[in-house]
Amino acid sequence: MATTTAAGLPPTQRAWRAHSWGKPEDVVKLDKDVPVPHPEKGEVLVQTKAAALNPVYYKLLAFLPNVLFKRPAVVESDLAGVVVDPNGSSWKVGDEVLGIIPADEAFKTGKGAIAEYTTPKADLIVHKPKNISWEEAAGVPLTGQTAYEALLEPTKNWPGLQPGDRLFINGGSTTVGLWAIQIAKVKGASFVAVSCSSRNFDLVKSVGANEAIDYTTGPLPAQLEASFSAPDKQFDLVLDCIASPDVFKRSPAYLKEGKPFVCIGGDIFSAVDAAKLVGTIARPRILGGTPREFRYVLFKASQDKLLALTKLIEEGNIKTIVDSVYPFHQVPEAYKKLKSGRARGKVVVKID
Repeated sequence: MATTTAAGLPPTQRAWRAHSWGKPEDVVKLDKDVPVPHPEKGEVLVQTKAAALNPVYYKLLAFLPNVLFKRPAVVESDLAGVVVDPNGSSWKVGDEVLGIIPADEAFKTGKGAIAEYTTPKADLIVHKPKNISWEEAAGVPLTGQTAYEALLEPTKNWPGLQPGDRLFINGGSTTVGLWAIQIAKVKGASFVAVSCSSRNFDLVKSVGANEAIDYTTGPLPAQLEASFSAPDKQFDLVLDCIASPDVFKRSPAYLKEGKPFVCIGGDIFSAVDAAKLVGTIARPRILGGTPREFRYVLFKASQDKLLALTKLIEEGNIKTIVDSVYPFHQVPEAYKKLKSGRARGKVVVKID
C-alpha cells in the first residue's frame, strides 16, 4: 500500500469494524468500502502501517451497550503509520509516527486503529523511533504508557519509583509487566521480582527481572511471605497487573510500611471478581482492612509519556516484546491468539 498525499487520497478504505455488542470473533467484520475519515480540528490523518491488540478492547466490545459505544466502530487504539494530512498542525506529510486513539474518544466517535487510515489527535502521536519496526512501534502506546504511569508518576504521598527501590510485579509476563520490568531497571530499581508461570521465566529474565516466582506451584502470597518478609527483603512497591485481592490483603508481610500497592489489572468486567477486589480494598483498617495504600491506575494517554518512552527506546534501553504479527486479513485469528492467554508479548496486525 503506497503512501499518498492528502490530495491523492482514495475515497474509501478497508477497515475492521465492530457492528454490534459481543465477542470479536462474532461481531468484528472486514468492511471494504468505509469512507476515508477527514481529520477534524486538532487531528491529523495517518496512513496506518500496524496496529496492536489489547485485552481491554475485546472485553469492552462484549461489555458496553451501543448507548455507550458507538457502532459500527473501527477496532483497537494503538497505531503506527505515516502522516498524510497534517491538517494545519506542526506535523508534516511523510512523518513516521506512533500514537493512540483513547478509549473514551473511540467510544464516542467509532474511530479506531485497524484501518488503512485513521485520525488520531495531533498531540497524541510522536515520532516513531528509527531503530524499531512498524509492528514494534504499534505495541508501545497503551501498555507502555500504563507501565510508565504506574511506576513513575508521583502521588500526594509517593514520589514514584526511586533509584535503589525493590519492586514486585504480579503478572510479570503480561505486556504491562514486561514494560514495567524494563522501565524499573533503567530507572535504577535495585531488585525486580515477578510472578509468572515457569514457561515465561526466560522471557522475564531476558528483560531484566532478577527473580521469577511460579504462581502455579502454590499460593502466591505464601510464597512472597516466605521469601520477602525480612525487613531487608521487603518491597518499596508492588505493581499488580492481575488485581489479586489476596496479594493485597497479605501485602503488609512483604511491602514496606508507607509504600504503595499499585494495581492496573484485573477482570473488572466480572461482577464477582470486581466485588471481591472492592470489598478487600474498601474495608477500613479499624475493621481489619489492609494497612497499605492502594492505588488503582486509570490509564490516561499523554504525549509526554509517549515522548519519554520513545526516548528510552531510541537509546536502546527498552523495547516492545512482540509475540506475533498477523496480516490484515487475519484479524479474527489475531484476536483468537490474544484471547488464548498464551501470547508472550504484543499481538500486532500489519496493515498492507
